[in-house]
Amino acid sequence: MHSLCFFVRRSRRIIRRIWQRYTFLLLVFCFAILLFFICSCFGGCSIFSKSSASFDEYLANLFVEEVSQNTLTLHYTLTDPASRGILPGENVSLGDLSKSGRKEQLQSCQRKYDILESYHYSTLSTPQRFSFDILHGYLDNQLALGSYSLFGEYLSPYNGVHAELPILLSEYELRNREDVEIYLELLQKVPDYFDDILTFEKEKAAAGLFMSDEACCMVIDSCDQFAEKGITPFLADSFARRVNALEELSEDQVSVYIEENQTILDSQIAPAYRKMARTLTGFLGKGRNNQGLCMYENGKEYYTLLVQSEVGCEDSMEDLFASIEEKRNRDMDACAAIVGEDPSLVNNSDSVELDFENAESMLERLKAQLCDDFPTPCESCCEICTIDSALSDALAPAFYITAPLDDYTNNTVYINTASDYSDVSFFTTLAHESYPGHLYQTTMSYYYGLPEFRTLLDFPGYTEGWATYVEMKSYYYCGVDTNMACLLQNSQSVILSLYASSDIGIHYYGWGREELARFWADFGVTDPEVIDNIRKLVLYEPGNYLRYYVGYLKFEELKEYAKESLGDDFEEKRFHQAILRMGPAPFPLLEKYFSYYYE
Repeated sequence: MHSLCFFVRRSRRIIRRIWQRYTFLLLVFCFAILLFFICSCFGGCSIFSKSSASFDEYLANLFVEEVSQNTLTLHYTLTDPASRGILPGENVSLGDLSKSGRKEQLQSCQRKYDILESYHYSTLSTPQRFSFDILHGYLDNQLALGSYSLFGEYLSPYNGVHAELPILLSEYELRNREDVEIYLELLQKVPDYFDDILTFEKEKAAAGLFMSDEACCMVIDSCDQFAEKGITPFLADSFARRVNALEELSEDQVSVYIEENQTILDSQIAPAYRKMARTLTGFLGKGRNNQGLCMYENGKEYYTLLVQSEVGCEDSMEDLFASIEEKRNRDMDACAAIVGEDPSLVNNSDSVELDFENAESMLERLKAQLCDDFPTPCESCCEICTIDSALSDALAPAFYITAPLDDYTNNTVYINTASDYSDVSFFTTLAHESYPGHLYQTTMSYYYGLPEFRTLLDFPGYTEGWATYVEMKSYYYCGVDTNMACLLQNSQSVILSLYASSDIGIHYYGWGREELARFWADFGVTDPEVIDNIRKLVLYEPGNYLRYYVGYLKFEELKEYAKESLGDDFEEKRFHQAILRMGPAPFPLLEKYFSYYYE
């Protein structure tokens, strides 16, 4: 914070009378006291230092402070940290998940909140107020969730740290020799990082919040597979490929680095996975709940706060449940109407085939078709990669690795499936992850000048909701008949709604296996194995399907709001442009600032 300063110019005239000099000093002193009192009443800030310019400076400093705390985050966010005054090799870290580290993070969050509140909202421009509101709400949510920290989970069976870390390490771009040195140092931080996670799991067990034996066994199996046959060759091969591409290194230097990397993998990484599996095995029997979050004390309150925070909404769970059901009924009516006009579509929908040679041709179709409804994509490229078989069982069907904000022209999408280029679901999955999905949304928001600090804030309701919203539109881009596209799109929406209802049913209303089976049976799904897989997906990822489906519904609601408020001035392409210009944010704020960014 800037200190309060007063600059008093000396008079060239010599004041001869002593009482005049003391009167002047007294007035200056009184004026200073008055200013101090006024500023104290408005959050303790100086009216000079807390200007709109200082607010931008605060956000810039906040970005540098936060991005520097985790080397992985820094590397994936900036290709040139030095341009922000950051030396990436100074403090190599995966983050501090220790008990003291988590406490410090919460205290730091409170300090940021207090500083933010000291700014005068009325002096900020509209974009600054938007940033203020976003950060204020985000910090508020983080502080509220801090009271439920032990409800969180780093070791989700499907998307836990143990499964995602290998991908992040394998995609860690080695741009120069310094990057190689930092990467090898980062690898050596993994055992301590895992130890902090295991300490956290011990705290959860002591509090009666440890995962169920079923979930724990799934994580143990993944760690065993990584340790015994998966992670060492996978990371060894990816490192060799990356380090060999560095022209500044000689063959001898490359060989030394490859040997050092292999030593670390064998002596530290594989043992860290074995230790995690062994320690978690000792925790079996500690989990007291194999049902939803609502079965824990205060679990329903935590789930509500989690959903509202991650989706970015203020709705009650009861209202969300009703909205999901209402949308599902509309989609089912739409399907019935389409089939009523052409009954053959039902049988034909199972055998729809597309005419694409490869993923690249799909990308070209998507980029060409989206221009009718969305702004023209900015200059960028996308590489489609297949997830290594050693990791395929532990990762999501597909994912996009977010590009650095200072170099967003090169992008990577991973697909966890055999490439069937005639499959509609492959096409729509690619749309979800690339164009006009995650890749497009990310690069366009960067292109439009998203404030840097906001790249560190996570609003999955926006990002996954957007990707689901455009995935639904992509059915009309794949080249099938319009009626068929409409049937497939509405059917997919119905399926996602069932998962979303199950999410609330399990974690808020306390559905067990029988209730879940009865719910799905009403929609023709009765296979016990299928129901059990659905239960696991929803049970071990609380709120996950609401990010996608409720986020999608909120974009549909925002579009209806725009149509009603704009009337004949509404244009879909301009609507999408406004959404991309605003970037990830809670939905009430998207509505609040929509008209400004639309115009």
